[in-house]
Amino acid sequence: MTATIQAIGHVSPTGRIVTDADAGTPPWFAARRAGITGTDLPKILGDSPYGNALSVWHDKRGDILDDLVSEAGEWGHILEDPIAQEWARRNKVQVVRVGVVANTKHDWQRASLDRLVHGCPDAEICGLEVKTRSAFKAGMFRDDIPDDVLAQVAWGRLVTGLPHMHVAVLIGGQQMLEFTYEPDVQLETFLIEKASALWQAVEDNNPPDVEPDSDGVLIGLLNKLYESRAGTRELPPKDVEKWVAQYRAAHVDEKAAAALKEKAKAALIALLDDGEIGVVNEEPVFTYRRPSASYSVPTKALAELKSEDPELYEQLLAGEWITESSPSPRFLLK
Repeated sequence: MTATIQAIGHVSPTGRIVTDADAGTPPWFAARRAGITGTDLPKILGDSPYGNALSVWHDKRGDILDDLVSEAGEWGHILEDPIAQEWARRNKVQVVRVGVVANTKHDWQRASLDRLVHGCPDAEICGLEVKTRSAFKAGMFRDDIPDDVLAQVAWGRLVTGLPHMHVAVLIGGQQMLEFTYEPDVQLETFLIEKASALWQAVEDNNPPDVEPDSDGVLIGLLNKLYESRAGTRELPPKDVEKWVAQYRAAHVDEKAAAALKEKAKAALIALLDDGEIGVVNEEPVFTYRRPSASYSVPTKALAELKSEDPELYEQLLAGEWITESSPSPRFLLK
């Protein structure tokens, strides 16, 4: 088992532990919310699909409920210790579990270190960041630490004052990659600048401006903040004109692209005659086959069941034979 630091106190040149609570617990969330942590940096910089600077701002204010851990996140938590232990075995060092650490001079600068490392040949004590990624993400680690992980690791180093940080990444559950982050003054100065501005915005109760994105990050945040909507709002005409024009132009381009796609598909299927696999030089290029029959219950039939036999409907709902969704708001341009 990995050793655990129990005492609240100094654990690195410029870091003190503020809680050794397990990840995902209320004390852990509270300690992280009291400052900017490594996982906040990719969001602040716009490098994360899980949030942006505005979502970090709302999180620090307590406007957003703590997210339930996804299955991928849960597996990452389960595998963290085996990965850390195997990395330590390969490198002949000892790893120590640690909680949320705050900078001794700037309490708002915080980091959730995965492990402290003792016995590193290049330093008396350093840090280890553990990651798990699917095989589809392997390319991101082909040459070096990807930007989102790099920001998190660099922040952890500058908060703690450790000489360097190691990164152990388990790819696809069967390949471990190892990296080392050495202090990069230019990068860390940049991170402090961005993080300081965000934390100042939290203290000033002044939300940061964020650019709309095409990945659903901003819309996802707004759906969390405003789960119920009602009423009308008077909007700035110039902004509305700009974005409506862009939306309409993109809609026209989208329809044209869809038409070209459908035309190409029809041409390829025509070449196939009565076959179901198209090949070129014995290499499969595309398939056109009829899928197995699927089953569904019309919405009207479910509504009738709910009205005529509510007890049976509730039983089917409880047994997850029927599921009810919580649809997101629908955007409709008038």
